[in-house]
Amino acid sequence: MKIRSATLVSAGVLFLAACGSAAASELITQDASIYSASCTTGTTAAFPGGFRADRSCNNRAVSGVASSVSDALNNAQLFGNLGAAGGRYCNLPINGMQSFPGGYVANFSCGVATLGGVGSTATDTGVNALAFANLENQTGLRCRVPLANVSAFAGGYIVNAACGNWTISGVGNTAKEAGVNALGFATVHALGGRRCTATLSDIDGYIGGALVTFRCNGARTVSGVGSNVADAAASALDFAS
Repeated sequence: MKIRSATLVSAGVLFLAACGSAAASELITQDASIYSASCTTGTTAAFPGGFRADRSCNNRAVSGVASSVSDALNNAQLFGNLGAAGGRYCNLPINGMQSFPGGYVANFSCGVATLGGVGSTATDTGVNALAFANLENQTGLRCRVPLANVSAFAGGYIVNAACGNWTISGVGNTAKEAGVNALGFATVHALGGRRCTATLSDIDGYIGGALVTFRCNGARTVSGVGSNVADAAASALDFAS
């Protein structure tokens, strides 16, 4: 199966969606009515560009982040739902949400694990972090995204997710697209495939398009070509899967 993005579906299981490049930047979040945790109304606090929400779900602390209060509360509910479904209950430390030019990273404290995500907006970031938390629940692969592991270049971003003892990369025109691409490559590795990374020297832009090459364990490379770096990285993910 060719993977463009890893998505959460309403049943709460990992679904690998083979979707077009436009849809590759989107993640479908878990339906809040499935595995619904019993959560308090909670409290919210603003930060530049968004809000965090803190709730108690099944007597466990959870957090959520988003660009609006309602979406932050829903993101927290979804983390509570994931805990109720057998996953981890995750809350956001004081320094867990960090910004950079063009986006955010959020790294949640989830029991003994730190699980994180990245995006262009606070909402993107909460969704990506939730997807990585679901990936850990389904496969055991734990990934976080330290702020220092996000790099901007002319025309895009590289995200290096720290997954266990390994680095797994994603590339995109935006931080959101790079986070989705990293989630896709992490999913490939979690399901028994290769782990792949990319650096700035692996990105070749030219008039009308781009070539992105990922270097994978086993001395293998996978490359993709597209009209921009996001499409090229998504094409490379197709070959990796």
